[in-house]
Amino acid sequence: MENNNFMDIQDTIKWVMNSLNPDIEQRILSSKRLEICNICPHKIEWEHENMLQWRCEVCGCGNMIAKSHLKSKGVCPLDKWRDVENEML
Repeated sequence: MENNNFMDIQDTIKWVMNSLNPDIEQRILSSKRLEICNICPHKIEWEHENMLQWRCEVCGCGNMIAKSHLKSKGVCPLDKWRDVENEML
């Protein structure tokens, strides 16, 4: 199955780097975005090696925590983060 929204490697690196050393603004942005993800019906959860894992079934992102720190608008393909982005970015 092909995912047309597949992230390229540069975006992945940027998301991971942002999540490893976030500033306070990125932490708040991430927290608000993940609140939305936690109630989204497209969030898929599973347990792997005694750790809860999750990803978005729409964009295919397996690292939502890293993605949520990105200081860009329109990162969610369903545009569920729009209100948070308009408030903070």
